[in-house]
Amino acid sequence: ACEGLADVTEIQASQDVYISMGENRVSVYNQTDFLLCAVDVPDGNDSGMTSYPGAPVIQFDISGLNVTGDDVAVLVLKAASMQTQGDPVMVALMTIGSDWDESSDYTTFLVNILPAWNLVNKNDASAMSSNTDGDSIFAFDVSKKLLDARAEGGNVSFLLEAISNSS
Repeated sequence: ACEGLADVTEIQASQDVYISMGENRVSVYNQTDFLLCAVDVPDGNDSGMTSYPGAPVIQFDISGLNVTGDDVAVLVLKAASMQTQGDPVMVALMTIGSDWDESSDYTTFLVNILPAWNLVNKNDASAMSSNTDGDSIFAFDVSKKLLDARAEGGNVSFLLEAISNSS
């Protein structure tokens, strides 16, 4: 039997930044209203632009949320703009530490991201959620991630990564 829709709680992101992971250009970008998956920066000799992949990270304040194992939590993002080289794009989502804010430096983010990367390197698929249906709306079931984070504190943070065959 299926019950009707219960109360829905909407939580907006409280913090979001983009971390550039270019070879010699490691930066944290927090001056945008958009959550970026790549950033264009001038070449060293100002002859053009180079696009560096990176990682958007997003944080939610869940301190006032009463969540149980029966609740369903979905993180939904809608891409305002997507530029691809024609390949299908998979967007992966990982839980990271929440000891950061929009003014944190790159080192702080590395400390918060490292545990998630270690799980990925161990091929622990439970660390990742993915969305592969090819449209501009990305939805992730974060029920367990939210429950685990709520047991540890008042925030939950995620790292997003766009992955395709060519970029």
